[in-house]
Amino acid sequence: MDSKILISLINNAALLLAMCIVYDALTVKQETIKPVVRQILSGTILGAICIAVMLTPLQWHQGIIFDTRSVLLCIAGLFFEPLSAFITMVMAAAFRIHLGGNGAEMGVAVILISGSIAMVWRERRKSDLIDISLLELYTLGLVVHLVMLGLMALLPGPLVMETLRKIGIPVLVVYPVATALLGKMMAGRHAQKRAETALQESEERWQYALEGSGDGVWDREIQTGKVFYSDQWKRMLGFTPDEIAHTPEAWKELVHPEDREKVLEELHRHQRGETSEYLAEYRISCKDKSYKWVLARGKVTARDSQGNALRIVGTHTDITDRRLLEEQLRQAQKMEAVGQLAGGVAHDFNNILTTIIGRTYLLQSKLNDQEDLLVHAEQVALAAERATTLTQGLLSFSREQVMDLRRISLNETARKASDIFSRLVREDIEITMQLSEKDPVVFADESQLVQILMNLVTNARDAITGPGKIRISTDSVILDRQLPMTIGGSIPPGTYAALFVTDTGSGMDTQTQMRIFEPFYTTKEVGKGTGLGLSVVYGIIQRHNGFMNVQSNPGTGTTFSVYLSSREERSDSRVDTKDLAIPKGNGTILLAEDESSVRLMLKTILTENGFQVIEAVNGVEATLKFSENRHTIDLVLLDVIMPRMNGRETRDEILKIRRDVKVIFMSGYSGDILGEEILRQKGVGFIHKPLNPREIIRLLQETLAKPGCDTL
Repeated sequence: MDSKILISLINNAALLLAMCIVYDALTVKQETIKPVVRQILSGTILGAICIAVMLTPLQWHQGIIFDTRSVLLCIAGLFFEPLSAFITMVMAAAFRIHLGGNGAEMGVAVILISGSIAMVWRERRKSDLIDISLLELYTLGLVVHLVMLGLMALLPGPLVMETLRKIGIPVLVVYPVATALLGKMMAGRHAQKRAETALQESEERWQYALEGSGDGVWDREIQTGKVFYSDQWKRMLGFTPDEIAHTPEAWKELVHPEDREKVLEELHRHQRGETSEYLAEYRISCKDKSYKWVLARGKVTARDSQGNALRIVGTHTDITDRRLLEEQLRQAQKMEAVGQLAGGVAHDFNNILTTIIGRTYLLQSKLNDQEDLLVHAEQVALAAERATTLTQGLLSFSREQVMDLRRISLNETARKASDIFSRLVREDIEITMQLSEKDPVVFADESQLVQILMNLVTNARDAITGPGKIRISTDSVILDRQLPMTIGGSIPPGTYAALFVTDTGSGMDTQTQMRIFEPFYTTKEVGKGTGLGLSVVYGIIQRHNGFMNVQSNPGTGTTFSVYLSSREERSDSRVDTKDLAIPKGNGTILLAEDESSVRLMLKTILTENGFQVIEAVNGVEATLKFSENRHTIDLVLLDVIMPRMNGRETRDEILKIRRDVKVIFMSGYSGDILGEEILRQKGVGFIHKPLNPREIIRLLQETLAKPGCDTL
């Protein structure tokens, strides 16, 4: 084997490999070009390389040359699209014809056969080209060049055997190896390209999915300081893509000053490897200077050999609404807890007030002719009445006050309450009413609706520092979708009777609005308010299964909106009653009350008003004493909350003994013990604590005069 021929072929093969590497580098960005244009460009470049290697051939005889075009065409047919391979073959064949000579016919045939065999090979193989082995590539190269040696028969007769003898072995040694090496390089390129494409598609899908869900994406190279913020990241804050610089400092400046140190510490802890994930909730400034709450998640994706973080990738999620809901939940839970406490305090306080009011009543009855002492007793009574108002407010807020529910006109209730407004507001405040033409009807306790109006008007009055206006309006409202509220989520769709109280006062900021329904929270000066007004309103509305909303801004006044379930039925009529003289009573009363001071006071009052009284300290004793005196007892007076057996359970047991017995419940803290259906039955009455002696005597007489209990 001629060493000069072998070296020449090796040099030619090396040139081909070098030129193909250059081609590979030049065509990295071809993915952005249209497929047809890309195939034409690839074929043209490969054809040019093929021509280049044909310009530096092994000159065998005049017009007979050997080069590595067959290797290139074999690879082109195997790895490139048919259009690219065809263009390469046409360019190479045209140039070989241009060169002419005795070997032109064989040269063109080699070009066409090399590319064709490779294309057929590609079509017939089953597995992916990226998995092609060196052995398969070498085999393909060997097949192509054995065919090429066979095509030497096209050379002039005397040159065939000489060419086979001197060129054949070097060709079979060099060209299959070159085919295998170039093919493996192309297979690696295809594998890399596919991996890059898959990675790009994966990142695009990941980013698209995140941004589609509203999350913003960020990516930071820690060593260089280079940062990427996605368009959604910027849009979340109200910025356009070119309004935020891609630097860490741009982000730091947007973080709320109070949160910045904490957030940076969390970020650095994760970068140091102290946490498995970077996780932080903080406020970030928007373009309009407002703040949003975001949840930042991130993870270090690359570290150097010393463990230093090189890259961290993460997302931003807008959690502002989730925080306008967590805060609402906390407020609702806090108010519920305070309400339970308020109800318990009011229960005990009512018993104390009942004793004070009752004893004051007894004292007044003994001091009719002693004016100097009677004045003191009257002052005690007035103080007790003020305390009664306070406990009623607490019970309304805690939703533990028994309600007299019936169908009432919202317009009529507003008209009745208007008589009180003139005494509540100053002369420089104008009150107007705008009542709905379609009279809204609700199922509610009218006295408590009046209390709502009084408290809202009082609150509006206090919000107006000078001359101003208060407007009260009603309406029938149909909500076709949820309406967000300041506290408690949103108002569900439905038909509502709505009550609105609007003032021209000082208004409130967002933080104040979040707390106005808390008991004892007030922005007024000490001594100017108890802080119970709006909390009582809130409690009453909750008990009516209604909703309340507030709209306000500093300096623009406030509108309170009350939404109650609307009833189409006509409202009930109500007969006004006036205080009448209380005649002496008669009959036997079974009195069950666990609080000894209240029980003794009631016994005294009842006895002095002509009743016979049988005492019981709890429900069990009351049942026993009723059984012993079943034929003489005319009415049972039961405290609702008692040890061992509550008032409702006691009544149930007593009814088993005598079914026509009349019962009056007394309590200020009923909880869920008494159902509204019980209070609607014949022979059943209820009186609120703290007890007013005149009211309880009148109720006893009215109940005794009515028909007996329903038959159960």
